[in-house]
Amino acid sequence: MMAPSFKIMQEDKRAKNGELKKNKIRKPVIEKMRRDRINHSIEQLRILLEKEIQIHHQHSKLEKADILEMAVKYLQRQSQHCMNDSQNSQDLYYQGYYMCLKETVGFLHNQDNTQGKILRHICMQQNQTIAEQRFQYPVAPLQRYPYNALEGNGEIWRPW
Repeated sequence: MMAPSFKIMQEDKRAKNGELKKNKIRKPVIEKMRRDRINHSIEQLRILLEKEIQIHHQHSKLEKADILEMAVKYLQRQSQHCMNDSQNSQDLYYQGYYMCLKETVGFLHNQDNTQGKILRHICMQQNQTIAEQRFQYPVAPLQRYPYNALEGNGEIWRPW
């Protein structure tokens, strides 16, 4: 009679052999599924980049590598455009701010009773905005209250 440990080892060996056979059968199926996913994704890229492909490769059949390269180049250009647009938006914000500031100062120049208080407030805001722009902080909302809320006459400055 065989020892129990030898019998367990044989059963374990058969189970491992069965598992190996299943893996050998599954491996090509899994690999085919993976290749199909890759090919499907590349085909979707080709469709998305169809206009770009027509410009550069009118009559030639593209390889998968060509499609992938074109997709990478396209995404790099888009990324560059987004960065430029972001900088342009910030520049436009500051241009608008200074245009508004110029108009406000021109208007306040004609107002005698509030001219001093408001001009001091605007100058403080302008200095703060220039400092933010110089250090390239993200555009922040303007501060609502001046640095020194108490003016020369002891009143608290209010925006209304």
